[in-house]
Amino acid sequence: MKLAVVLPFITLVACAGDAKDYGQDGAISVDGGHVHPDGGGTSFRVVQLAGCGQGGFQTAISSNRLGKVSIATIALVNEKGQCSTMNGDAQVQRYAICYAEREASAQGYGVTTLDTQEYVSLMGVGVAVDDSGQAKVAYPGGPPARLRCGASDLLVKTGRGASFGAPETVATGSASNALVPGMESLCVQNVCQSGDATGFWPAVAIDPTGRPAVAFRDLHFGFAADDFASSDVELARGPSWETLTVDVARGGGSYLRLAFTPDGKPALVHYNGERDAKTSGIWLHRELATGWMAKRLAAVRVGEQLGFAISKSGRYAVAYYDEERARLMLLESADGESFGEAQDVDTTGITGLYPSLAFGEDGEPAIAYYRCNDFHPTDRSCDPNKDGLWLARRASGRWVRQQVLGRSGIHDGMYPAIAFSGSRAVVAFQERWFDQASGKSETGLSVATEE
Repeated sequence: MKLAVVLPFITLVACAGDAKDYGQDGAISVDGGHVHPDGGGTSFRVVQLAGCGQGGFQTAISSNRLGKVSIATIALVNEKGQCSTMNGDAQVQRYAICYAEREASAQGYGVTTLDTQEYVSLMGVGVAVDDSGQAKVAYPGGPPARLRCGASDLLVKTGRGASFGAPETVATGSASNALVPGMESLCVQNVCQSGDATGFWPAVAIDPTGRPAVAFRDLHFGFAADDFASSDVELARGPSWETLTVDVARGGGSYLRLAFTPDGKPALVHYNGERDAKTSGIWLHRELATGWMAKRLAAVRVGEQLGFAISKSGRYAVAYYDEERARLMLLESADGESFGEAQDVDTTGITGLYPSLAFGEDGEPAIAYYRCNDFHPTDRSCDPNKDGLWLARRASGRWVRQQVLGRSGIHDGMYPAIAFSGSRAVVAFQERWFDQASGKSETGLSVATEE
C-alpha cells in the first residue's frame, strides 16, 4: 500500500464529524470503484473517529428509539503494565475503553476514553443506551485475580458524552445470588462459588421498563484448561446488580449476546467451544413465565463474535460464521421455541466473519460482517486487496448483499457492530493498515451511516 493512499484518509476524517465522500453504493473511488455482485445497495457516509487511538477491537453498538447511537470499543495503548499473582510476575498489555456517541440530530461523534485496563487477552466490551440518552458500558476491569494476570472483575460505567461516573463493580468473583433451577447438580466441589476471574464477554441490554442488565462469563480462576471448560454464564440485573447463574460449569459464555423480548423476558446467546460434542456449539438461554429454558441451537464451530437480536414482534435471529464452510449463516425462530434449519446468507469467498445483527424498522434482519478473501479450502488468511465490510439485508424473502467499503491495501470491516438510527443502518468497524512511515500496523475505528 502506498503512503499517499493512507494519509488523506487519516488526516481528513475526524471525530468532530468531518466526512469523506466514498461514492454511491458504498463504492470507493481510490481503486476505481467496486462492483456489487448481488446488485442494489444504498449509499453510505463513512467517517473515521479520532480520539480512540488504535481502536476498533471487539466493538459494540446500541441505539435508542430517538435515534441516538452509542459505541464502545477497545483500543490498544502503547504501554505495558506489571502484573503480580501467585504464579509470578509478568508484563501485561494496556488497553483503553473508548466511547463514542451521536445524537439523532447531530452530524458528528463525540469521543471519550472511559478507562484504561490491562488484559492478557481481549474478552469483549458491551454498551446499551436507554431512551433518556444515558449509556451503560460494561467491560472487564479491576485488579488481577490471584492466579490470572489482567483485569478480572466486571465493571459498568454510566453516563453520556464526556460525563460518566465512577465505575460500578458488578462482580468480583464466582459467587452469585441465585442459580437457575435444574443446574444444582453441576455445582460439584464448590465450583459455583469458587474463583475470582470473572466479567468476560459482557453484553448489555435495556429491558422495556428501562432496567439494565449485563450477561457475562465467569472463568472461576481462569488459569488452566479445566477452568475455561468449567466456566459459567451469569446475568446481573440493575440497579442492584443481583447475579443469576444461568449456565453452570459447562464451558459456555464466549461471544455473549443479550436481548429482551417485547414482554421483558431476557434471552442470552453464547458459544461453547471448550468441552465435548455434547455441549459444544451455539446455545440459547431464555426466561419464560414458567422458568428458564436452555437450548442448543447448532452443534457447529464458529468464529469470533455472534450476531443476535429479537424483533419488536418477538422474532429471534442469530448470525454466525461457520468455520468449517467459511460462510455466513442465520438461525431464526418466530418465538424462540422452534428454530428452522440454518440458512446460507453469504457463500461468496471466505465470508461472514465477525457478524453483527440488528432488526430494521421493517422487522427484517440486517447483518454486518467482514468478507476476508476468495475461497480456499485450507488457507483462511485475509487479503487486504480482496476483503471488505459487507451488509446483508433481507427484503421480500431474499437476501441482498452489498459491499459498504473495500479499499485495496487496507483491511476494511473487522469487528463490525450494527444498529439502526431510525430507518438508517449504522455500522461501526475497524480498519487496519500498514504505515510505511512508522513501519507498524495501525488500526482505527470508523463508522458507516446509511444515507
